[in-house]
Amino acid sequence: MPAANPDLIVWIDTETTGLDPATDDLLEIAVVVTCNDLTELGAFNIVTTPADGAHAAIERMDAFVHEMHTANGLIDAIEGSEAHAPRTADALAAGAIDRFTAGHTGPFLLGGNSITHDRGFLARHAPQTFSRLHYRSIDVSGIEQEMLRDGYDQQITAWRDRFVPSDAHRALADIRDSIRQLDALRSIRRARALVA
Repeated sequence: MPAANPDLIVWIDTETTGLDPATDDLLEIAVVVTCNDLTELGAFNIVTTPADGAHAAIERMDAFVHEMHTANGLIDAIEGSEAHAPRTADALAAGAIDRFTAGHTGPFLLGGNSITHDRGFLARHAPQTFSRLHYRSIDVSGIEQEMLRDGYDQQITAWRDRFVPSDAHRALADIRDSIRQLDALRSIRRARALVA
C-alpha cells in the first residue's frame, strides 16, 4: 500500500446496533476531514437503515444501546425519510471524502477514538469508504493512554475536568470531541516542551 497522505486526516465515527460487525448493523457514518493542524476542511453525516429494515435493527439492540439511540434520536432517524440504504450511504460517505480531499492523493490516515470498532464496521458494511483509508491510524484514545503512562496524568486530568463533551452519542459530535481532545493533548505536550 502507498504511504498515507502527509497533509490530511480523515476522521470517521460510526453508530451501530452493537459491537460485532459480523452480526450488528451500521446505523450512522460521519466524516470530518482536517489538515494536520486540525483545521476542518469539510464534514458529512449520513444515517443508514439496514437492509432488513429499521425494526429488525432495533430488535438486535441490547437494552443499553436501545436506550442510548432512543435518547440521541438515532432510532427515529433510521426510521425516517432521511435514512439511506447501506450501499447508498457508503457511496455518499466515500464521495464526501473524495470532495473534501480533492487535489490530494490518498490513502488517508483514519482519525478517531477507539477506532478499531469503526474500522471493523467500515470494512464490512462500508467498503467504498474503507478503501479510502490507510491501514495506519491516529487513535486519540491510544495517544492519551500513552501520555498518561509518560507522566502527563495531572495535565490530562486537569483538562478533562474542564472538558465538556457533546454527550450526544451521535457520530459527528463524537468526531468533533475527538478532534478537540487531540488538540488539547498536543497543547499539553507543547507546554511541557516549552518548559523543558
